[in-house]
Amino acid sequence: KVADLRTRRRRNADLYLVDIGDGPLVVKDFAAKSRWTRFLGRMQIWHECRAYLELQEMRCLPRFVGRVDRYALAIEKVEVTQLTYASDRYSAGRQHLEGLREILDEFQRRGFVHLDLRGRRNVMQRDSGEVLVLDLAGAIWFRPGGVLHRLLRPLIAMNYRNTLTKWKVLLAPEDLTDSERASLHRFRRLLNLWLPNLKGSNDEKWPMSFPRAVEAPRRDSD
Repeated sequence: KVADLRTRRRRNADLYLVDIGDGPLVVKDFAAKSRWTRFLGRMQIWHECRAYLELQEMRCLPRFVGRVDRYALAIEKVEVTQLTYASDRYSAGRQHLEGLREILDEFQRRGFVHLDLRGRRNVMQRDSGEVLVLDLAGAIWFRPGGVLHRLLRPLIAMNYRNTLTKWKVLLAPEDLTDSERASLHRFRRLLNLWLPNLKGSNDEKWPMSFPRAVEAPRRDSD
């Protein structure tokens, strides 16, 4: 073991940086957790390993090294920057957005649903500039062309469409359409209703998700 990346969180796996001679690896491990967390972690590790194996040909994911034991897995250590902090976030925003769109299209084609790509910590940029996706633990997938995949395809498409709209706000807000602005404005109003007691404006509390530039579409006066 080289270093602890994340420990002491009761409900989350410990993360370790490990080097066994073939380059640094990140190990996700539930072994030191409580009995209940180990039980849930064991299922999560099985699920996440299966997801990596299903998608291992895609360059948008870190390379899956393998399952260490029933409580742990290992992936390659990748040099990345959170996409929202990338130096070319705006100058190459449309390029990043197109890369993310291609990833989501391929996920959808394979019947794969990543449920947390709206989270900024799960979308990274490699040193080469390519978009990288993290955290497959909560992902679900369906056999492409199967009954469930056909039935749920509209919901899957809607989930990814909303994800792209959120990332368009972060990367290329000038390209937002009126319908996308209206959708974001409705969501922001709901957020203000649900979180009325937060001190200060919710726009300030959630600056990356709801920048002030995203206003409701204007209506022409009669």
